[in-house]
Amino acid sequence: MAGETEEPLTVTPDMLAAAPDERIDFERGMSYRPPATLALMTALVAIYGWEVSSRSLASQAGIVDSGALVRSRVIEGEYWRMFSATLLHGSLDHLIGNCAALYILGMAGEHALGAWRVLLLYVASGLAGSRACLPDRDRR
Repeated sequence: MAGETEEPLTVTPDMLAAAPDERIDFERGMSYRPPATLALMTALVAIYGWEVSSRSLASQAGIVDSGALVRSRVIEGEYWRMFSATLLHGSLDHLIGNCAALYILGMAGEHALGAWRVLLLYVASGLAGSRACLPDRDRR
């Protein structure tokens, strides 16, 4: 047993998946102006504009007052923070990076799933991410 080498596996055509009859072009019919994604991006830019104009980013208290995710406040019943935190951005770079990713993923997502499902996925993902950021009470 020791020192024995295994014979390499030879891949034969019958082991491979059958080739598709025709190539599927996923991008055919994809819009470069996905309505739900663009509406969401517009809302994010408007909320960031509000953050800047209200000077929410100037202090930690300002960010918290704007709706940032704070575990103790969520535990006290401010569950809306789990959603509001998904709309806030801490800097222009943060906003631009998130909007670029949202545009690319939203364009493909709206094409594959439709606008309402993408919005539902955005909200569900945001809430799940917020929940993941809230450690259990017993964990230290």
